[in-house]
Amino acid sequence: MQQINTYVIDVDTQQVDIAKMIVASMQILNQTPTFILKTNQGFQLYFVLEKPVFISNAHNFKSLRVAKRIATNLKQAFAEALPGVDKGCNDFGFFRMPNLQNIVFENTENPMDYQSLMTWSKTYTEKHHRPGLKLVHSQSVFPKATEQKWFQRLIQLTNIRGHQGQYGRNNAAFTLALACYSSGKEEAEAFDLLDQFNTNLQTPISQRELDKVLKSAYSGKYQGANLDYIQGILETYETDNTYEHSAAFIFSKTGNRVFRKHKKAREERKYSHFTEWEKDLEAYLQKHILSGQTFLETSQRELAEALKMPFASLKKVLKQSQRIVSKVEGRGRNATTLLSTVAIVVEQGIRHALNKKQAQKEKYLHFLASFSDTAASITRKVLHPSGKESSQNNSKSTFSLLANTLQARNSQPYMDFGAG
Repeated sequence: MQQINTYVIDVDTQQVDIAKMIVASMQILNQTPTFILKTNQGFQLYFVLEKPVFISNAHNFKSLRVAKRIATNLKQAFAEALPGVDKGCNDFGFFRMPNLQNIVFENTENPMDYQSLMTWSKTYTEKHHRPGLKLVHSQSVFPKATEQKWFQRLIQLTNIRGHQGQYGRNNAAFTLALACYSSGKEEAEAFDLLDQFNTNLQTPISQRELDKVLKSAYSGKYQGANLDYIQGILETYETDNTYEHSAAFIFSKTGNRVFRKHKKAREERKYSHFTEWEKDLEAYLQKHILSGQTFLETSQRELAEALKMPFASLKKVLKQSQRIVSKVEGRGRNATTLLSTVAIVVEQGIRHALNKKQAQKEKYLHFLASFSDTAASITRKVLHPSGKESSQNNSKSTFSLLANTLQARNSQPYMDFGAG
């Protein structure tokens, strides 16, 4: 073998539709397949490279090993998203030739960039084939606040309370948040750390207070944690047996000391995390939205009871989630909420664009336009993959439009066109 031109995913079942395969490709690679071919046994998803990859024997065929790792990761990722993916098929064999009879979807405008594939594969490998935890031994001249001994001591405390005239839980959380901010941590990472810290407190503060603390710390008004607050909190609450009785964070006993978070099992915690509630809601919607339908109509209080979720937590998920879409109709006790997942909405949009008559397609285009300013363009490209649009639209590829839609926020008007 001298060069690689195409990666192929072999799906050995016809019990999956084109829209689901396109959405799976978008969620995995942020790009649609170049072709989808229908076979006697199922489908084949072709990802044609923009430029051929030439194989050489340099460095003991390193280029071939990298290419094979990409193929393996692609098959594994698609197997997790679609049924019937053949993970054992030849990485670089001979596949069916595309023709006018077997092509059911094409997008030749956006071939795959091999460098992007290598980057994706490296990230996928690190995420799914993680080696054991390693200690970091290098230390910069100016160590980060989160690597300081005081930070390690403070985050171990579980007995902090709030009393008038005394340093309390809010002060501790704010100090830790400022340390994260000054150390360059992303706000989402800081939230996860504070959430863990708060969960392990004997008397946690409310989620609302925790959100306010984090927002204030990342407002840009402060440069870092205050030494007086650090000393005051540690002098008030630190005892000799703090380290012995707290297993929430584990530190190395020697070398450069780096903390590792150990998340408690959900059933052992008083509060659930935002991502857990979000996944619960997403799973519930996927289970209860009927096949061919797009939305579930219910009241928020009924939904909170069904999920055994605090009503305030549900409202927060509906407001902040980038995976759930919702629209409230009516007011007060008579209000109902239309709910769905972004993936279901986009999948239904693609399905209608591919299968419905022209009048229904145009109707659905109008609906998608109300959902997202990119969705109508997506569907037009699926309808007319080789058609010419304005130069402005041509500069936006199908995969980037779909990616924007998959990341769209809620609070848009929705309607259901059913399966007919």
